[in-house]
Amino acid sequence: MLIVLGGDNRLAIDERVRELRVQYDPNGFATSMFSMPDSSIEAVRGACLSPGFFGSTRLVIVYDLVVSTTSQRSGRQAATLPPALAELLRDLPESTVLVLVERALDQTSASTIQRAAPTAIVERYPTPRGAELVEWTVRRARTHGASIEREVAIRLLEALFPATWQRPARGEDLPPDLYRLDQELAKLAVAAQPESTITAALVADLVVSEEAGDDWALADALAKGDAEAAIRELERALARGAQPEVVLGQLVSHYEPYVALVSAPGDPIEPIAEKTGLSEGRLRRGQRAASGLDRAAVAEALGWLRRLDAAVKLGQAELTDSLPAVVQRLAQLSATRNSATSSSRRASKSNLNRS
Repeated sequence: MLIVLGGDNRLAIDERVRELRVQYDPNGFATSMFSMPDSSIEAVRGACLSPGFFGSTRLVIVYDLVVSTTSQRSGRQAATLPPALAELLRDLPESTVLVLVERALDQTSASTIQRAAPTAIVERYPTPRGAELVEWTVRRARTHGASIEREVAIRLLEALFPATWQRPARGEDLPPDLYRLDQELAKLAVAAQPESTITAALVADLVVSEEAGDDWALADALAKGDAEAAIRELERALARGAQPEVVLGQLVSHYEPYVALVSAPGDPIEPIAEKTGLSEGRLRRGQRAASGLDRAAVAEALGWLRRLDAAVKLGQAELTDSLPAVVQRLAQLSATRNSATSSSRRASKSNLNRS
């Protein structure tokens, strides 16, 4: 059996993967997980063809296996399946359940997969927006043992995702982070006891809006390469009850404005916001720190954070104990890159003065 999970709703996809693991391999003895490009197709193929223990179902979960390319002739997106993968999909054993998690799945990619495997089940999980996201928020609050009125849910969404909760942003879109929204609902549900009703006053008191957040302090310290200050801010965040996974997600969201700003130095905020989908508030908040950053350092840090986030979700990394080391490494990366950039600038200035 082949199941394809596609869409930008990371929370829904991760929950669906957990459901499939419980359904097909509740003991966890016959599950293999891979993430591309770190893994090879041959490794995936070997796992799929390996029989389960004592005739049990073999569950293989692969992230981002299908490669999308742009046709030079037409300029359109075209999904390609390597011959080894196409052959595997055609000859997939009945005892194996292969789950492909394709977060960038488009119609072309889905059609390509289904041509190779006509019985494939394709499930799409887009991030809800607008009224649909409001209703999702109301339902999700119930899973945490609380209730929230639609008007209060809208206030919460306005605080967390002012630029993107209603509709996709023009240019590069960054969907609302449902992991962060779920974490906020869990926090509010606890604060709402014993009435179990999340009120507008609770949202105002406990939810730090995207436009005025104080949690940039950790990202700013990292961007400056100040390891001591970064560790101190991390300890404060964890002492306030922040989960390590949420802190990691916040770091990713804070480094994104840095990358956008250092990639277009001197450009006005408005066109950067329109092009990237980042809110003007986020960009302005990061503008001061980004002014002295090295582009390569910020890009490398963001890439490293995203890979770590994927590894945590794959069960390949334990974040709770390693987060301080993560922060230390990011600070050292920025310090090294920024120091090298400053030395280069001083050398260039010295050469100019001698000339």
